[in-house]
Amino acid sequence: MGCLGPRSLNKKDEDERRHFGRAGRRRPARSGRLARRNGRGAGQERDLADHRRRQLQHLGRGDLRPLRRARVGGLRRFRRPALHEHLPADDRPVEHIGDMAVDAGKALGIVSSVYWSHATPAAFGAQNASRNNYAEIAKQMVEEGEASVIMGGGHPFFDDNGEYRTPASERAFQYVGGSETFLDLATGGTDYRFIDSREQFEALASGELELAADDKVLGTFRTGSTLQAYRDGEDGGGFIETVPDLATMTRGALNVVERDEDGFFLMVEGGAVDWMAHQNNLPRIIEEQVDFNRAVEAAVEWVEAESSWDETLVIVTTDHGNGLMLGPRSGEVPFQPIENQGAGQLPLARWHTDNHTNELVRLHAHGAGAENISELADQRDYGLGFYGKEGDQQLYLDNTELFDAMVAAMGLSPATQPSDMAAIA
Repeated sequence: MGCLGPRSLNKKDEDERRHFGRAGRRRPARSGRLARRNGRGAGQERDLADHRRRQLQHLGRGDLRPLRRARVGGLRRFRRPALHEHLPADDRPVEHIGDMAVDAGKALGIVSSVYWSHATPAAFGAQNASRNNYAEIAKQMVEEGEASVIMGGGHPFFDDNGEYRTPASERAFQYVGGSETFLDLATGGTDYRFIDSREQFEALASGELELAADDKVLGTFRTGSTLQAYRDGEDGGGFIETVPDLATMTRGALNVVERDEDGFFLMVEGGAVDWMAHQNNLPRIIEEQVDFNRAVEAAVEWVEAESSWDETLVIVTTDHGNGLMLGPRSGEVPFQPIENQGAGQLPLARWHTDNHTNELVRLHAHGAGAENISELADQRDYGLGFYGKEGDQQLYLDNTELFDAMVAAMGLSPATQPSDMAAIA
């Protein structure tokens, strides 16, 4: 979820504004390569469905970091499995939208339900040759201090169940920049005010945590990985009581970034839903989605109470699919929808992989600048007809165009990017 805050946006005449999608229309954003469009006709539908299923399972495998960078840096890099990271010849870092917001005098906020140095938060707050260099990424985020607020997991002194542990080695500190960086954080040796208890997160969200006017906040909740998803068990219940929820973290982050009179860019990620899809764990996916939905509600409530839709834009989307979850008989009935069993019952579904998939993903946007996104959704995927989508519901935009729309909404001017980063086919 992205939130572009007050005074970050270009004003337009009120009669020129029109809200995204008109009457709640949902338009998907492209996640990766163009989905196949042809193959229409009753005799070809099953073959096309089989082809698209194989295509989603095969093309979607691997590291999706290029798709995140396409969204936040405006570049697309397609990688074959045999290729390594492709960097500019002179190793210049790619400027991302967080850089641009800060350079324009706006506040930057980064929030995740997983490690704050993981792929998505890192894409908004750091540059590195590999997403797996967690310690380097976290160290850069702390030392450069671009973000006014950073929140996520990876606490070295707590396990996945929120139980205290003694770190066994330096590896336990990798997600927070190494033991030296974490010691500096915990003892006030950085530019960040460090918080980690549920009570501190809740105090920040309620406005009761005292902050100096220029205080930055780095919150690492007390688990080694996720808010709730990696706790013992596979079903619901048994929640960890010592961590905040994502909505509380969202409110707290908004209380930090809203202090900037020039506006802000806030990214909030419900990251563990992807991890649960890798496990094909339907109960925990639902759990994670509910938590994320409440975070979106918190952002909407803030807009309506503290700002307005005339000066703030909220975008909700994802960078890729995972698992290709369809109906219980989708192996025989192509594109069969998931079957709703009613309140209190898990839906009936079938997984087709435990890895990333390449289907178009939904994008929702509302507020000032949303018309930029709507206008860019001018490509059509007729294959969405298999999902019962017709007319304008088949329109989509490219992931790099979402970057363009956000930049336009905030009135930013991206720096010239290295030409040899344009595309790798």
